[in-house]
Amino acid sequence: VPNSYFDLSLRKFITGVNDEQITHRVPQVDITPLIDGSGTTAIYNHPKDPVEVVTGDIVTYTIRVYNEGSIDAYASEITDYLPPNLQYDENSEINKEYGWTISEDGRIAITNYSGNKELQAFNPDTKELDYFDVKIECIVTPEVKQGDKLTNIAEISEYKYDETIVEEDIDSESDNME
Repeated sequence: VPNSYFDLSLRKFITGVNDEQITHRVPQVDITPLIDGSGTTAIYNHPKDPVEVVTGDIVTYTIRVYNEGSIDAYASEITDYLPPNLQYDENSEINKEYGWTISEDGRIAITNYSGNKELQAFNPDTKELDYFDVKIECIVTPEVKQGDKLTNIAEISEYKYDETIVEEDIDSESDNME
């Protein structure tokens, strides 16, 4: 591992369905590999079992970006890829707050909300892993059939430190969903 390295990590989890908050899906982070040098990635433990939804439900996702690296960094753009039967909620106050823009076909949402939020480098002395959250709300469409699995995927599509845009960090590359 180089002395100075760039490494952001993204985790996405459901935090609400309609007006019901879901708190047990928040990642529990084990930073042992970062502290003892056995790895460059923390261990993220959180449930990934499906959450039952029906037509018309509003699902709130939290996208959390952590800085596991040794330099301060930005996740300057986040892209969310919506599966069929999950529609971006145009009327959502949460979506307006986070400044999402949606593609013409409604399948790709992009936000630069995080662009000016510097994430501090991981500090092994204080054992703190800096992060920020972005949220997005979607509606389950009437075309969904019982038993369908809706897998919503997100990525950091642009990251940087100082003013330098970085094409890849120590263990991944930006804009690589295609």
